[in-house]
Amino acid sequence: MDSISRISETSFRLGEEFRQPLRVEPVKFIFKCFEERGYTIRIVGGAVRDILMRRLPKDVDFATSARPHEIKTVCYCNHIRCVETGLQHGTMTLVINGSNYEVTTLRIDKETDGRHAVVEYTEDWQRDAERRDLTVNAMSISSDGILYDYFNGLQDLLHYRVKFVRDPAQRIKEDYLRILRYFRFYPKIAHSEASDESFDPVVLGIIKELAPNLSRISVERVWMELSQILTGKFAPSVVKVMNSLEIFKYCGFNDLDLSFDLYEKYYHAATHRENCRDVPKVRSCSLLAAFFSNAEESEKLCRKIKLSNDERSTCLFIIENRSNHKIVQGTPESLKHYKAVLVYNYSSGRQEYFLRCVVQLMLIEGATNEQILEIIEWKAPLFPVSGADLVPLCERKRIGFILERLKLKWIESEFTANREQLLQFYCNN
Repeated sequence: MDSISRISETSFRLGEEFRQPLRVEPVKFIFKCFEERGYTIRIVGGAVRDILMRRLPKDVDFATSARPHEIKTVCYCNHIRCVETGLQHGTMTLVINGSNYEVTTLRIDKETDGRHAVVEYTEDWQRDAERRDLTVNAMSISSDGILYDYFNGLQDLLHYRVKFVRDPAQRIKEDYLRILRYFRFYPKIAHSEASDESFDPVVLGIIKELAPNLSRISVERVWMELSQILTGKFAPSVVKVMNSLEIFKYCGFNDLDLSFDLYEKYYHAATHRENCRDVPKVRSCSLLAAFFSNAEESEKLCRKIKLSNDERSTCLFIIENRSNHKIVQGTPESLKHYKAVLVYNYSSGRQEYFLRCVVQLMLIEGATNEQILEIIEWKAPLFPVSGADLVPLCERKRIGFILERLKLKWIESEFTANREQLLQFYCNN
């Protein structure tokens, strides 16, 4: 890059077009507060990648030579709210104008067991960078626009390479979750679909050898990574490479015959559409439905990997209501179909929940943005018959069955049949 000039073997001066994120008022303020008291502080992590890729960072994290108690003192003296979010790892969250900024003391991993690390604080920026997983995550930027790059992360970023810092096997053994992070970061850096040729074959061999250790990681941490992979850019191709290494087998999916073709259909239907601010993004739990042929399989795995109740029920809703591509999207009939699904599942007090589920169903089945917006804005009618209406007309044990039958008749009438007409239909049949 012409506007990035080398200063030394490990540092570069960023041109003006990269410095705008450094001038955001809260960022300037944080730099000033720490530097005035003699501490070094730099932007680290994903924000550095974003800046170098000319993107405005969503989150800005910092590392500093200040110890945790010194971070608290800096905050106290400058009237900054400080929350101890990860004190065991030296991390504090500074809250400024309603936005969060994580500040972490420079550290090294003193002990690792493949899951967690015991840390020791340091003032050595390179040693802190050594403990990070990927070269593109080991860079930092100071307030004067100097990029510090100890492991060639800038060149890896420019050439779309995902590389571990130094020895891949050692980095992975420190935390086996880094296997999943390796694949999660591919679409953040790459510019094309993934294949075996996209990755270093030596690294893939190491990953395949060490993948069984993923079963030692908490299922919550595993799902946090997998959920981002499933919805990320180039996801189907990344997932196929992962499956060829048997990674899913050790993430709780060992009892399933995974259908990646259906997942790919769902993914492309949900993501290959024009951006529309008012159309929600597809959720990972919605795409997960592609891997299940029935509700029993879904329930078993969702509990095994400890999905939230909302994620689990959304996945189940899609399995029970998907059309398996038997309807032609973009037609009046398809819109009628989704309205029927919404109304059929409606229950008092849960309208918003079922609307979210139907929108997710429409996304993975390829409904148009226009139809999704119409469903969101549609004021769905409420079924006019209740169980109390049927008490005088039938045995109590048959009320549920008859209500379902009348609801289907009501949907068939396109919601025009009223209470009296539906009860009359029951009496006549």
